[in-house]
Amino acid sequence: MALLLLFTCGAILVHGYHPFVEDAEIYVPGIKRVLNPALYPFNAGFFAWHARLTVFPRLIAVS
Repeated sequence: MALLLLFTCGAILVHGYHPFVEDAEIYVPGIKRVLNPALYPFNAGFFAWHARLTVFPRLIAVS
């Protein structure tokens, strides 16, 4: 278990952790829209189409 933790920390240090990029570019606006629909009155379809395929944005928003 310690070896796995060491490899995990090493991977994060080497590759870095990039919050709000890659898949998060789709899910973070979905989470924000669940919390406050007024934030995205126009063109929400760009991320809403992808975010509707999973329960993740709603699950994170209510937590």
